[in-house]
Amino acid sequence: MENCILSHMHDEGFWSQLMDFIHRSLSPGRLYGALIQPRSEKGPVSLGPLVQLQTNTTEEWLRNHFEPILIKNEDDYDEEFTLDTKIKFIDLGSISQGSRGPSYTPTSATKKAILKLPLLLKS
Repeated sequence: MENCILSHMHDEGFWSQLMDFIHRSLSPGRLYGALIQPRSEKGPVSLGPLVQLQTNTTEEWLRNHFEPILIKNEDDYDEEFTLDTKIKFIDLGSISQGSRGPSYTPTSATKKAILKLPLLLKS
């Protein structure tokens, strides 16, 4: 399991920092579950459920998926998440042939990873 702490998601460099981390730290041919937790003065929030990604997941896909969730959370909490962002990764195993890339549809591997979430949230 890999974790990283990056700048806030409104920072111009956030997405390139995340992509650099993915390419530097995650292994090609593996499927990962990722949980993004931006932080505000009131505390952290998780942006949706665990999502599946690979080293070839694009910045465009990540932005299109997470930015609307961030905006909704900021509206719901009436708070901007402008402190650091913690990202937790779980190795879900080898990518099977025919894998379609990033996804947020729960699979059996994701369901197993979700069972590990209480452990992740403690770290």
